[in-house]
Order: sequence, then C-alpha cells, then structure tokens
Amino acid sequence: MVRTAIVLIVVLALAVPLAFACSDDDEPSADEPTATAPPLETPSPQATDSTEGGRDPIYWRTLDNFRSVREGEPYKVVLRVTNGYSEDVLPIEAASEVGSATLTVEAMRVDAPGEGKGTFYTVNLEFPRQGRYEVTFTAGDDAVSTEINVLAGAGPTG
Repeated sequence: MVRTAIVLIVVLALAVPLAFACSDDDEPSADEPTATAPPLETPSPQATDSTEGGRDPIYWRTLDNFRSVREGEPYKVVLRVTNGYSEDVLPIEAASEVGSATLTVEAMRVDAPGEGKGTFYTVNLEFPRQGRYEVTFTAGDDAVSTEINVLAGAGPTG
C-alpha cells in the first residue's frame, strides 16, 4: 500500500508539469526564450510567393523565377549552395545572346540561421539591356546555369 502511494505520487509529480507543458496555450511563459532567428530577407513583402529553382548544389530563390527581370532595374536573388562552398563571394556570369557582352557580378555571403542546409548568398542582378541571357552561378568546381529573358525597362516616370 505504501509502495503504491509512492508510485502514485511520483506519477502525479511527473504528469502535472507535463500537462502544463503540453497545454494549448500559445503564449510563452516569462521563463521561455521568445527570440527566433530573423527570416532570410526575401525579394519582396510577398515572401510566400517566392520560388526556389536551380539544382544540386546551387539553388536560387526569387519572387517569380526571373519572370519580371527588367533592364536597368535591380532584381533580388537569394542563392543556397549545398556543396560545402562557403567563400565570401559567389561568382555569377551572364552572357547575352546578342553580341559578346558578358556581365560579371558577385553574390555576397549572408548568415541565414534556421534557413536549412547550405551557405546563403544574395545579389541584385541588374542587366544593362533587354534580351536573353545565359546566367551561370559558380560555387567551386560546380556551376549551374539558367536562361533569363530580360524585359524592357519601365522607362522614365513622371
């Protein structure tokens, strides 16, 4: 009988705190840390509309998979590299179909805690004129290319 009472006390002592920890109350207590890692900056406020493309080991996240790139206007791209490459910059080359013009830029490494596997880079791609470009992202010995159709710029406003 005493043994059963002790077991019951131990079970209750463990169950009561567990019940409070599993409650539906979404509010954190004063003792619980509430800080979370800031989200990775996305191309626009409509972060839920962003898309990821590319292939292993280089992926990119854009708002619309390069559909709204316009000449003379910056277009934000976030890159995720999964092959262990973690240099400060990620080289990018864009070759135009018209002529031999090549645009060379570098994406800068950013800290992105909580965003998943890989090293993250951001860049604002800005093309000097409309047309089709073959864009190559290079991370060490690996490279991934995509074709981007750059639209005419919006022109002067006013």
